[in-house]
Formats: sequence, C-alpha cells, structure tokens
Amino acid sequence: ITASVLVVGGWFDTEDLYGPLETYRAIEAQNPNADNRLVMGPWYHGQWNRDDGVQLGDADFGFATGQWYRDEVQFPFFESLLKDAPGRSLAEATVFETGANRWRQFDSWPPSAAQPVTFHFATDSALKLDSDKEQTDAPDGFDEYISDPAKPVPYTLEITPNWARNYVTEDQCFAAWRPDVLVYRSKVFEQDFTIAGPTEVELWVSTSAGDADWVVKIIDQYPGEPIGGARNTDPNANPYPSDRQQLVRAGVLRG
Repeated sequence: ITASVLVVGGWFDTEDLYGPLETYRAIEAQNPNADNRLVMGPWYHGQWNRDDGVQLGDADFGFATGQWYRDEVQFPFFESLLKDAPGRSLAEATVFETGANRWRQFDSWPPSAAQPVTFHFATDSALKLDSDKEQTDAPDGFDEYISDPAKPVPYTLEITPNWARNYVTEDQCFAAWRPDVLVYRSKVFEQDFTIAGPTEVELWVSTSAGDADWVVKIIDQYPGEPIGGARNTDPNANPYPSDRQQLVRAGVLRG
C-alpha cells in the first residue's frame, strides 16, 4: 500500500467494529512506511458521514462529533493530498473517549502510554473480578447456569421485528436479571479508569450441549450519573439516583 490511508470506524458500529481496527493494524504491520492514520468516533456504521453525531440511542456525546470529524479531519486530509494544500497535520490516531466525551490524539494505537491490566476471577469470593494480584493457578470450583435455546438471552429490550441498531447504548441491567447470565464485578474504582486498546477474554468452559456460544460483555456501572445529565447535588437527596449499566465492549466466543 503506497497511497495515504485514513481508516475510519465507530465504537458503536454493530456491523463491523473489528474491521477498521484490524485494517489499521494490518497496514501498520505490513506497510510500516505507509501514511496510515486511524479515526474512531462514537458512531454507528457510517454515522461519521450521515449525521451530526451528537447522539446515538440513549447516549449524548455533548457536541456534533460527526461534523467535527468532517471539518477537522476528513476535509483537511483530502485537501492536503488532492489539492496539495498546506493542510493541518493530522495525528496518527484520532480517537473519541466515550464517557469523558472528548477527542484524544495519539502518536500510535494502542497508545504507547497504555499499561496492560489483567482481571481474573477472584479466588476468595464468588462472582468477583480481581486485578490486585497475579494469579498463577486456576482455583478449584466453577460457576454454572442452565441455558435454554428456546428462550435465548435477548440483546435488547426494544420490541422490533428489525435489527435494533442502538442497543449498544441501552442500559444493560436487563441482562443481569436473567438466571442464565453470570455477572462478575470488580471492586469500585475510586477514580476515573480509562480503557484504551484491544481487550481479550479467556474462558475455560464445558457444556452438556453439542454446541454453544458465549457472549461476554464489559460493562461500566454508573454511580448514579445518567448519560447527558447532571449529578444531584442536593445534600438531602440521594446523590446516586441510578445504577445504569453502560456497555463498553461485547463479543461472541464460539464454542
């Protein structure tokens, strides 16, 4: 690849989130001298060129992220290459940080300053995740559930004969209500915790069925501050009126 490349994707793209990230990674690995840049915004598939990108389902990003991308990244990219204009210098990776609702620019992706963190099933308490100590041996015991293919776990509460495109911004509490869903919680974070870069999951499982898929979700449980809303500062009111569960990333593991 000798042409300049601008790889664009959306964190909420339910059609192909894997594609842009893998495309960028593959070009970097196989064409290290290519002018290859990455943009990841808070969008569904193609939203970066289809609307202003202020909202998606229940999520409000605070400003027109799509328009910002078109004005500040896409137009300067083509102007500098097709019209030989001075253009603005674009970062290697321009990435939207959800939750904080801001654009971040990096000289590599994943960011060079990112530190790997491993969460494992805690050995001293059921249904907990622990990152405090290194786990060298798998503990004895297991967690189990009964899965009925005739009553599968829904991916959305929306009632529709079509594909619910906005399900990725939906409150995920409904999944935890199911007896065939296991929920593992980490300790409560005392300060902001940002996840950047690839996430990997390893499961050791067995099933009495002939075939099975496991859906794994990483969820941020809000301390009560709803998306787009302000925290209640009334000292006589509950400061955490909601325990909204926001989907961070999900994937299907074939078994």
